[in-house]
Parts: sequence; structure tokens; C-alpha cells
Amino acid sequence: MNITQIKTRKIFPPKDSLDELLTYIPKLNNGSIVAVSSKVVSICEGQTIPIESVNHEKLVKRLATLSLEPVKRGKNGMILTQVGNMLVESSGVDMSNANGYYVLLPKDSYKSALNIWTKLKKRDKIKKLGVIITDSHSVPRRKGAEGFALSSYGFKASHIYEEEKDIFGKKFNFTASDVADSLAAAAVLTMGEGNESTPIAVVTDINNIDFFKKKLPLQTAKKYAWVHPNLDVYTPLLKGSQWK
Repeated sequence: MNITQIKTRKIFPPKDSLDELLTYIPKLNNGSIVAVSSKVVSICEGQTIPIESVNHEKLVKRLATLSLEPVKRGKNGMILTQVGNMLVESSGVDMSNANGYYVLLPKDSYKSALNIWTKLKKRDKIKKLGVIITDSHSVPRRKGAEGFALSSYGFKASHIYEEEKDIFGKKFNFTASDVADSLAAAAVLTMGEGNESTPIAVVTDINNIDFFKKKLPLQTAKKYAWVHPNLDVYTPLLKGSQWK
């Protein structure tokens, strides 16, 4: 697997050009996966709010489906929140590299991924292409943040092992490998989390990626990424009494 970071100019809030951002991506080969930072996607979609116009905590709670009350955690006072079916810090609201604006999550990150996939697939006339919208989150008891796939399109986000056998001929006792998040983590490590101005990475020479053979509904793409709450080992934690 090879990962190439793509350096761009500064992307400016409150709104910038997605079409111009994509011009930084060189002609893609068949079987490439393009990872794009959710922050630059949000800015290009105008998902920004001037910092002086709203209180940060009120904004976070307004955007959250649920928030963990009443304690702020970490030296920056982050609040653990659920946004839809995602667990993220402070509703994904970001102030870094934003020039006086809050940058929100994309309004619909799966639509964003599909939009980029459509543009690049048509531009480069390739059959197999994947797009990942990346973000970062923290993992319990680990220092720092790691990349994850806010959304993906163009390939199956997970590889199902349920019907396969291990090296001793027994059926696997776990169901799937999280392909999209694994690729996102590697891409974000290459792209960086600071002032690198490399919000895009192109991943090539990847084995065992199941690319879509045609354009599929967004609900089908989501099906490969998300687990039903009844099957999620973390569901009891996410239904705790402190969530408001």
C-alpha cells in the first residue's frame, strides 16, 4: 500500500471552492482511494460559523443528538457527544486552522463523498475508485487522536468474515474487518493534524478492496459501515443515564 499526501493552498472559511480543491489531485489510476479531510470539505460547503457569533458550548449542544453531562473533559473542555449514530468530541466543531470560524461537520458526509467520487470518476474515466471523508477522534484511554472515516463511497467499508474459515479450518468468531477506518487512520497519519496544508491523500496498491461495480444508493454504502445498535458491544455505554 502506498499513500501520497497532496499539498494544497490554504482553504479559507467561510466558503471556498471544492472544484478548485480537487484540481490538486493528480490523474488517478484505476483502484485508487482518495481521502479528503472533513474540515476542507465543510469549508467548501460553507459549513462554518463566525466564532464571535455564538457561544461554543451552546453550539455544541445544539448540534448534538446527545451530550454527556455534566462534566467537560480534557484541558480544552471538550464535551463527549453523539451526533446521529456517531460518537465524537464536541459535536465535531473545530476551531483550528479555521481563521476565526467554527468549522462544523459536513451536512451529509455520505453525499459529500458521493459528490467527490462522481467528479473524480468522470474526470479520470476510471471504473474503480473509492473516496473517504476523514476526521479524527480520541479512543478511550489513549493519548491523542487518530483518523477515522466519517463516511466513504465507492467500495465496501467493511470486509465480512462470517462465512470464511481461519488457518485451522474453523469459522471466524468475529464478523468483519473495518476497512474504511483502517485506511482513514493511515491516510490521516500521512496527511498530518497540524499546519501541513496536506488535507488530501491518495492511497494506491491496496489489496482486497471490494469496489462498487456501479453507482449504489447511499443507504447501501452506509450498510457496510454501521452496525445495528442491538449488535453493538458499546450500546450499554451509550444508553447510560448521564447522556442528555
